[in-house]
Parts: sequence; C-alpha cells; structure tokens
Amino acid sequence: MPEMIQLARMTNNSMPAYTVSVLQDLLNQRGYPINGTRIALLGVAYKRNVDDARESPFFELHKLLLSKGALLKVFDSWFRSENTVDSLERALEQVKAVVIVTEHSDILRVLQSMNFSEMGIEVIVDGRNCLNRDMMQTQNILYRGIGRRV
Repeated sequence: MPEMIQLARMTNNSMPAYTVSVLQDLLNQRGYPINGTRIALLGVAYKRNVDDARESPFFELHKLLLSKGALLKVFDSWFRSENTVDSLERALEQVKAVVIVTEHSDILRVLQSMNFSEMGIEVIVDGRNCLNRDMMQTQNILYRGIGRRV
C-alpha cells in the first residue's frame, strides 16, 4: 500500500507542470506564447468552497507560469490573499486564457453561462472538469479538461 500512496503523491505533484504543458500547447495552437500572454488563474484554495490553500496545486502552477513570463490575474472568492484583482469580472478582462484551479460554486455559476469568445478568451484549461466541453466548442474555445480524454 505505501507504493500506491507514493505513486499518487508523485502524480499529484506532477500536475502543475502537466497543466502548464497543456496550456502552452493550446496557446501555441492559437499563435500565442506563454511569455507575455495574459492568463486568468481562478482558484487558490485546495478544494471547492473552502478557504484552505494547504496542499493546493495553485502555488506551484503560479510559480511555473511566472517563470515562463505569463502575465497573471489571480482570483479566488474564498481565499483572497493571493488575489491580484478584486473580482471575477476583472480577472477575465483582457485575458487570452483561463486556468481553473478551484471550482468554487459562485465562480462556477458565472462561468457556466458565460460567452468566453465574446470576451476575447480563446483557451481554457479546466483543472476540475467543471465546464461543458460542447459549450466550449460552440464558442470556438480551445478547451482541455485535465484528466479527460482529448
């Protein structure tokens, strides 16, 4: 059993780098590098509707994206100390990509009915598989749910 726990930990620890790789591939398909591209990171907390960020993949993901020159807007409605903007609306203004780290219900309600393409958003990496892939396709969004098959 300890081997399974170790394997699970290794898998979880590798997810931020994998997420950055997926994001980079999708941005490249649209002709954008990560360096200099505005990206919204939504959610800091470890899980939905809590204000606890311990063990959250956000911190490693944030560090990796900054090291690649991404221009980040961070918003979490439950864990506010990392926010760089004061609202979800501001986080989504003038960004080309969105990465969903935590799917708080208040944020999810807005995202599920949003027309991303009208806002100029072209890429979404959904770390919680909380958005409807078919809806993204109708909006011409390059969408990848982490853990979903392509």
